[in-house]
Amino acid sequence: MNNTFATRIEQYLDGALSPEERAAFEAELRQNAQLAAEVRLHQAARLAVQVQGALERRARIQQRSRRLLRMRLWRWKVQDFLEDTFARLSPAGVVQPHWGRIALAGLSVLLLAVGLWWLAQTSPATTEAPIATSDPQALFQAYFRPVEIGQTLGAAAEGDYARARQLYAQGQCAQALPLLERALREPAFEARPMALLLQGACLLEAGRTDEAITALRAVPPTANLPYQQAEWYLALAHLKAGQRTQATEQLQRIAQQPRHTHRKEARALLGLN
Repeated sequence: MNNTFATRIEQYLDGALSPEERAAFEAELRQNAQLAAEVRLHQAARLAVQVQGALERRARIQQRSRRLLRMRLWRWKVQDFLEDTFARLSPAGVVQPHWGRIALAGLSVLLLAVGLWWLAQTSPATTEAPIATSDPQALFQAYFRPVEIGQTLGAAAEGDYARARQLYAQGQCAQALPLLERALREPAFEARPMALLLQGACLLEAGRTDEAITALRAVPPTANLPYQQAEWYLALAHLKAGQRTQATEQLQRIAQQPRHTHRKEARALLGLN
């Protein structure tokens, strides 16, 4: 059965045909057994849809009725409990309030309210985050520590980078910086993430904050530990530069990472611990 016949069948069942069209369709219906079978199928499908709709409406009504019944049962139970607890039946058969129990219940509620108020008054006041109240330079001095070389990636026993690591470990950043810069200019240099981290830390110690930020941002996220270290030193660099807003945003990113190396320090600066 093509779409034209299906459309005509739907129009016929909907009563959308003109009297002439309807008479012609019914005449064809009496002569065409296949068309008559299709009409019956459409009628059965419509009836099935109607039945399904009725069943769904009945299910919704039953569900709503059960919900209302449960609510009323709970209300009746509460009423029964209140009546049994705070009322009594006199010898004359009159229901009278049980004033002693009502007074006791009122006193209990009052004591609970007073206790909650006292707890609210004696609770320690929340303190503002150190990063919001302290001098950024002072925070930088309190939290800045040199990179722990023992946690960095290994390096060859010789070369500019190896010598720079040794100088850094000895606290000689000024001598390590030129060697790090020269190593980073080598296209085939493999320890680039750690070299950038050390370079950023050295630049911070030298007071070259903008250059330090550039170097730390260049550490790739694929280098897991160096990248986490760079994120922390980047927050400290913003503090050293007096950029409180940027430092706060950086610390928030660190604090949201449960396994970050410096999550505890970041949360302390944000006042979250």
